[in-house]
Amino acid sequence: MHVFVSAFPEALPADALDRLLAIGREKFATLEDRPAAMAFWWPRFEKIARWFIAEEQGRRPELERSFSEVDGKLSLREVKPAFELRARADRIDRRTDGTLMVIDYKTGSMPAVKDVRLGLSPQLALEAAIIRNGAFDGVARADTAALEYWRLAGGAVAGEVKDVCDGGRNLQATDPSTLADEALAGLFSLLEAFGPGEQPYVPVPRAESAPKYNDYEHLERIREWSVNQTDEEAGDYG
Repeated sequence: MHVFVSAFPEALPADALDRLLAIGREKFATLEDRPAAMAFWWPRFEKIARWFIAEEQGRRPELERSFSEVDGKLSLREVKPAFELRARADRIDRRTDGTLMVIDYKTGSMPAVKDVRLGLSPQLALEAAIIRNGAFDGVARADTAALEYWRLAGGAVAGEVKDVCDGGRNLQATDPSTLADEALAGLFSLLEAFGPGEQPYVPVPRAESAPKYNDYEHLERIREWSVNQTDEEAGDYG
């Protein structure tokens, strides 16, 4: 997706699907000696590619330019010690009205909108904060109009778009600037708490929102100290 969007940041070519599939074949060449992996992933990629191009064709008339895998940063001097927030956005689209749309590709499950609103999945909101208060390389500052996850599945559902500001049936709609402000305020709170160096880093501060996969669990020895503990005892460790 990065190679394709970088090659065609403005108008799509007439043979857009063929171009994307050709890029896919080049990238998938590394799987030639793994036929099982190739047989599993290539049909999925073909489905994703068709969905992706259809989505692009519907959106490009309203876009001025797309930026792919752009680095951004925001320096926070108000906290001690000073902190620099960095991000690499999968994609930022500039609309013809001048506003920006931030997109993150997901091949797995997408974060729940509720978790985004609660600050448990703050990635897109923090990227919007960087747009407002910092800078992304080559992207002029402007209002952010949308924050979206694009799920690239390739299964029964080839792909889907989730607008985290929309809310759907259960949540009221909000705007990206509000989410950006809330995410930045949450970051400030964490920096103020952990910046001085006296706040302990609890391994599992909120069990109900712990990640499914933890690269450091074996170092934290969570399974070891949680065996045969009551819920109350386990709570003493976070």
